[in-house]
Formats: sequence, C-alpha cells, structure tokens
Amino acid sequence: MAGTPASPVVTQAGAGPRALLAELFQLVKGYFWVGKVGFATYLAYPVGVAMHLFSYPIIILTMQFVYRAVYAYREGGAIGGFYLGEMMTYLVLGYILRMSQMTPVGQVIGTRVREGLIAMELMKPVSLFSWYLAENVGRTLFRLIFGGVPVLLLFVLLGTVGLPASGVHFAAFMAFFVLAWLVNFLLDYLVGISAFFFEFNYGIRWTTRMLTQLIGGLLVPLTYFPAPIAKLFSLLPPALMYYTPLSIYLGKVPAEKLYLPFGLAFLWIGVLYLIAHLLERAGIRRLAISGG
Repeated sequence: MAGTPASPVVTQAGAGPRALLAELFQLVKGYFWVGKVGFATYLAYPVGVAMHLFSYPIIILTMQFVYRAVYAYREGGAIGGFYLGEMMTYLVLGYILRMSQMTPVGQVIGTRVREGLIAMELMKPVSLFSWYLAENVGRTLFRLIFGGVPVLLLFVLLGTVGLPASGVHFAAFMAFFVLAWLVNFLLDYLVGISAFFFEFNYGIRWTTRMLTQLIGGLLVPLTYFPAPIAKLFSLLPPALMYYTPLSIYLGKVPAEKLYLPFGLAFLWIGVLYLIAHLLERAGIRRLAISGG
C-alpha cells in the first residue's frame, strides 16, 4: 500500500552483499519511522508537554538557591569534593540528563498490559524491546530539542554552567550521555515488563524513579554519603545515569582512567539487557498461559 512505512524487520538474507545492504537500509528506515512516531507523540499534547518542560528551570533554580545557602557557610570551600561553581553546573546538566531520560516506557507497557492491548504489540513484526527503543529515541530527541537545549542556553546566559574540564572530558561526557540513556531505558523497560507479573506497576515505577535519583547522585553527589556507601552506590546502574557522566564532565575522573566507567557501563548494559530479555520471554509465556 502506498505511503505505508517499511516494517522494521529484516527479512531472509538475500543472495549477495547488495541484497543484504538493501535489507539493512529497510531496517534502518523502519526504525527511523518508529522514532518519528515517538517524536510526534508529544506534539499531540503541546500544552501539557510545555508545562512539564517549563518545570525544569524552576526545579534547577530552586536547587541552586538551596546549594548557595549551604555553601555560604563554607566560605568558598568544597563539599564532597565539589565547589559551588561545580555544583551549579552539576545541577543544570544533571536535570538535563533527567529530562532526556523521562520517557514513559514503563508506564506505557504497564497500561497496555492492564488494558489487554499488549497482545497487539506482540503481533508486530519486530521485538517489543526494539520497538520501544526506537520509539523512545524519538521521544528523547523531542525532549532535548525543545527542553534540554533551551534550558541549557538559559543557564549559560545566567552564568551558572561551567566549561568541561577538557576537550577529552567533554567528548567522553557526550559518549557517556548515550550510555546513561541506555541504562535508564533498560531499567524503565524492566519496570514495564514487571506488569506481566504484577499487572499494576505504578508503585514499582514510582519507587524506581525515586531511588535512581537518590542512588544515582542527582539530588546530591555520591561523595556526600559516607565513603563505603558512596563506593557501593557508584558501582550500581543509577550512578551511570547521573553521577558518573557529571563527574566526567567536571574532570573528577582522570583522563587516563576514563576506560573504567565506560567498562562498567557496558557491563551493566549487557547484564540489564539479558535480564530484560529473559523476563520478557517469561512474561510472554505467562500471558499466553493465562489466555492473554
């Protein structure tokens, strides 16, 4: 049918490299279309989305006022290894990270499981994971373009965003931005898959959001905690979403040791993907057995 987007699925391999490249192009084209759908979803609710994105500057300003009051008693000293100027940057970039990661994967999957619509999702010629991954890439691009960039420009004009520690650290931060997004997506996807087993996953999603902000170092840097707790938290997935990329940007991770957080991130992404894959298969079997 004319105008129908290419299905994001690879068909049986062709006879030669040209056919393989053609199939790969169709795959990319299909996922690009799914991403466009995710991007356009927010356009359907312009007022609600605008109000949500507008809340971030208010939150950041409030947090900055709080930290200014705290640091006023230090007379220019550092707290937990962070000076006031660094904390101002930490807060702005941290909430931009959060803005990019606040896509409703867990909520959407949970709703569709409860309403019995997930069966239609499973009939698509592509895995559930791949569909939501592509869709949320589009959602994230929307949030960055219409939320992240304006917020960053605002606080740059206000003079509360510092430069990265070096060009190497900036490049590492940008690369880690993608890894942080993947870790968040996988955690939220696991929350969505939990609906196969618990049906109502709202409480799980809310608790996960709150814990990731605390354990991940968004509310306060992990160095504010006692050393043993900070060390433990720094090894967990939530820290890869906030504390680690922000520490990289600010130069708290030496350039010669940048391979360590990247290695940890790839390890956790692999582990979380494996868990998500196994739980998704178990959840689908449970749905089939129960007559869903």
